[in-house]
Amino acid sequence: MKKYTIFLLMILCLACEQNDESLFLAKVNEAKEYLNTKDSVTINIDSMTKFNWDHLLVIPPYSRLENLENKFGVNFNQLEDTGIETNDQKCILVFIEDEKIIKYFEILRGEVDFSSIASNKLFNRNETSFNIIKEKESIDRYRYFVKE
Repeated sequence: MKKYTIFLLMILCLACEQNDESLFLAKVNEAKEYLNTKDSVTINIDSMTKFNWDHLLVIPPYSRLENLENKFGVNFNQLEDTGIETNDQKCILVFIEDEKIIKYFEILRGEVDFSSIASNKLFNRNETSFNIIKEKESIDRYRYFVKE
């Protein structure tokens, strides 16, 4: 009975736990709600994450990972399965510490488009305040994109 109770508690804890990417997206969506009354809202990626990192790289669609490896000296092999080199529907936010990838988030451009700040440069952690702007795409559809 004791083993069963511990097992059940572990399952409940795992079910309630959200990963870093889903928590990040929840915060982005919360920020987007402010755009019902404003033209733009500022997000600070530094304060939206709870893990250690010192640089952020935003990888836009169609980026060649080999070129990024040569430019930044970071091994991007773990991003090969993301399809970023051939997929235009997402950007990848890569969190780096000591020239190693700590985490990465695949962000669909339909949710919020980070491609306009993807400048193939590393942002220092204290340089990660950006504006989300809401733009009308059609009568009842909006597009959200991030600007520096």
